[in-house]
Parts: sequence; C-alpha cells; structure tokens
Amino acid sequence: MLVKADHSVLEEMIDDWGSTQAFAEELGLYTKWGSNAWVVAPKRSASGNAMLFGGPMMGFSTPQIAYEVHLNGPAYLDGNGSMNVIGMAFAGVPTVLIGHNDTMAWTTTSGGGNVSDTYIEKLHPDDQYRYLFNGEWLDMQKRTEIIKVRQSDGSLKEVKYDVYRTVHGPVIGWDLDNRLAFTVKHPWWRDYSYNIGKAFLEFNRARSVKDFEYGCSLIQSTHNFFYADQKGDIAYYWVGKYPIRAPGLDERLPSLGTGENEWRGFVPFKDHPQSVNPAQGYFGNWNNKPADDWPGLYGKIFWGHRILERLAQDDSITLQEMESIAKGTGTDDFIADYLKPYLKIAVQHQSVKDNPLLQKTLTEAMKYIQNYNHILGEGNPAETIYETWLNLLIQEVFADDLGFLFKDKKMDETTMLVLANLLLRVFEPETASVKPSRDYLNGEPRDVVLARALQKTLLMLELQKGADVSKWGQKFRALDFGDAGSIPARRGKYVSVSGTYMQVVELSKPVINGRNVLPPGQSENPNSPHYNDQLELYENWQYKPMRYRREDLK
Repeated sequence: MLVKADHSVLEEMIDDWGSTQAFAEELGLYTKWGSNAWVVAPKRSASGNAMLFGGPMMGFSTPQIAYEVHLNGPAYLDGNGSMNVIGMAFAGVPTVLIGHNDTMAWTTTSGGGNVSDTYIEKLHPDDQYRYLFNGEWLDMQKRTEIIKVRQSDGSLKEVKYDVYRTVHGPVIGWDLDNRLAFTVKHPWWRDYSYNIGKAFLEFNRARSVKDFEYGCSLIQSTHNFFYADQKGDIAYYWVGKYPIRAPGLDERLPSLGTGENEWRGFVPFKDHPQSVNPAQGYFGNWNNKPADDWPGLYGKIFWGHRILERLAQDDSITLQEMESIAKGTGTDDFIADYLKPYLKIAVQHQSVKDNPLLQKTLTEAMKYIQNYNHILGEGNPAETIYETWLNLLIQEVFADDLGFLFKDKKMDETTMLVLANLLLRVFEPETASVKPSRDYLNGEPRDVVLARALQKTLLMLELQKGADVSKWGQKFRALDFGDAGSIPARRGKYVSVSGTYMQVVELSKPVINGRNVLPPGQSENPNSPHYNDQLELYENWQYKPMRYRREDLK
C-alpha cells in the first residue's frame, strides 16, 4: 500500500494533542511525566553504604497526584512474610510505588521505550468504518460514550461520542480524502493479568536483588527501575514489553495496518538492558536510553548527562552530595552545555561587530555571555540572551522545513530537546551517527546563520526590554499548586526541574536513613496544618525524615 505523505493530517493531530494537553492542564490533570534517579554503590560512598535518590516528575497541584504512606503488617494477598514499607503512592493503589522497606530502597523513571506503534488503516471505498486486514474487509468495533456536561443553568446535557477500534487499537485520526485511518497499538492492550499490582507487591516485600528482579519482569509498561539494599547491592532494570517488529520496518514511521507489519512477539526480559553491581559503582538516569545500542528518544544532548558527570567525578559521595546533585541538575540549563559555544562564535562574527545598531548593546551583552555558567537564576541577562537566541536560531534553521512545529505554538520541552539535538547534528555532521537528511542551512555558512540569529536577538530584546542590558534578566516563575479544583497553596518561587516527590535514602545498618519531601503538603484540606507545610522545605531543597519504625513515631 502506497501512502501519500500529507503534513496536514500530522498538523491536525498535533493541534488535537495540543488542545487535549491545554484542556487537561485547565482541569488540573497531569500532563507531564518524566523523572530522574541515581544510585551509588558502597565503594563510591563516603559512609560505605549504598545510597539511592528518586525524583518522579508528574507535575504540581493541590491536591497532589501522590501522597505519603507507611504500610506495616503481613505481606498480603498470599500471606507470605511481613512488610514494613514507606514512601509514595497514588490514591487507590494498595502498595508503595517508590520508597524503601526495612532492607532495601527503590525508585523508577519513565523508560521512553518505543513500545507503541501508529498504524495506517486502509478504509473501504464505500464505508469508512471497514478496513483491510490480511486480505479481508473487517468492521471496526464501535463504542458510544455518553459524557454528561454541566450547563450554565446547572442542568446536565448528554453528549454522545463514538469511539472506533481496529485489531490494532483505537482510531486516533482520519484522512477520508485518501481513505485512511490512524490507530495506535500498545503492548498492554487487553492484558487482564493485573501483573503490575503484583510487581509492586514484590517490590514492597523484596529482600534481595532477585526478589526485585522478579517484580520487574512482571511489568509491561516502559520504565527504568533502580534498587539498593543494606547488603550493598545496587541494580538497574529496563522493564516493559518491547515489540519485535517486522524485518526492514522503519520504526520512525507509521506501520501499515493491512497485515504485513504485525509484531512478531516481544523481546525477552533477560535481553533487556539490566545490570547488578556495575564496575563503575553507580547508575544515573533522567529518562535517557540505558545503553548505546538500545533505541532511545534523544541524541547527544540529554537531561541526565550532568548527573553522570557528578557521579563519575566523586568516589566518596555523601548523602548531602546526593541531595546537591538534585539541586544542581534541577537548576542547570543542560542544553547550554552543548550549544553555548556557538553563541560565543556568533558574538565574534564580523557581521555582528559591524552592525551600527548593536555597538553599545553588544559590548554590554558580551560581559554577561562570557560569564554565563548555565545555572538558571533570577535576573541574569545572559540567560535571557541565550534562551532568546536559541529559539530564534532553531527557527532560522528549521522553520522552512518544519514550520508546522512553530505555528502559533510555544515549543514544549521535548520538542526543544529534539530540535536542539538535530541542530547539533547540523553543526557537527562529522560526529553524528545519523547524518542530516538535507542541508537545513540552505547553502549558507553556519557562522552567518548563528550571527543573524544573534543580531535579531539583541535588536528584539532592546526593543522589548530597553537599552540597559543589565535589566534584561527574567523574574522567577512560580510553581502553581492551585489547580485540580482546589484552593491554591502558597506559591513556590521558581520553576525548576525537580520531582513532584523526592527521596534520598542511605541503606545504613541497622536503621535505614531516608529523607523525602512532597510539596505542598500531605493534606488537601486548606484548614489542615499539613496542607502546605512541606512547601518551604521544597523551595530550599530540604528534606524531612522518613520515619518507618514504631519507636520513631512516639
């Protein structure tokens, strides 16, 4: 089946996704999922104990998606053993999702594995609800959802919404002009084993790496899991059902839904990236791919590189340094580590120096640019200059080829990261494992494009903010805990990249030393003293004890 490339369909799907995201944020629902984690073995620990940090990123609101919980008693379901576990959970979930028991600690980040596929379904010429699969015209499954919408007068209006599904999954888009539909297939669809519940029960009562590994083998969605225990063992597992795709299939593109691109099974768990007690003595992750030869979302530029740098530089890490890594990476502009050198090239370009409109502004701007240390902070003009220049540079390079990504939209973090990686490939094609498919610079020298973006940057900022470069800095932006239908909590003072919940655990003996923080507080009741009593801790990158023994609770 020959499929005509049509940007309009892609643009419509991007618009729909953007609208869905905006609506979810307006309702206070969770739209961001990320997370970071690092684990240190005893040989790299100042105390000789293994240590673990976990920072799941799920957005901020009041009430939070997460709450703190301590479970103590028999290991339920099969009555096997006892359990004393503390950490974070979701409402309605009967286990701790991230935390520690009395011998080990664990955390997780999103795995980012390419485990789902979009399929292009060929529609019947006379019936859009029939599609071709393995030589037969099949009827789509149809389900009508009735959504009750509250009207301005208080009454409820029923809105009917039809949902269609093929053998691959739900229909997410239509291209009726070309008689096509688009569906998405997930490996966990129609799985009724409820293994994920059993997996977290195994984590809660685990006493060894093998116990934890068994729990990991049960999970079908894509995650990275990290483990440390009092015996000094540390471990990492990539989990999920990774499809074995048809030979020759380009995974970057949609699959044909007519039958020739069906999955051939799943990669066995034993062949997933995993490691126990690695020679380097640590693990670090920020949703990046776990191994060089494992498919991943990003390229050379990725969130986690500063974590790995910090861990590699120190062979005597303290618990306080585990916490400082969180603060350092949470306020670091990691993309600047790779692209700021090109800003310095632009500053020195002759076209910039010779521009009579920029003489005074350029002299002042250079003072800040030369000293920019990539740390996000209030009032720093260099940060404003760099961020503006990078956004304009990306548009200069890609707008003519990828203009639909810039249309009436502010780029989200993921799009920015992908384009920053592509930009680096354009500037450094000799080091790129995948070369650019075209000349994005349209025959212009690289440095000319760099300089033009800088000239636009300085002229635009002078017009917007005035001639005094020292006043170009940005104000702190607030963390908003106020949606999800509740009264806003006291605002955080800066949007930093940090966890919705954060824990740092030293697997000391006989008592584990764990600390955590969950802003703004445990209670959703504004009248409770625990409504926002953790917000000040969070603002200052501080933690409180995780008390898991009865004698500590008296």
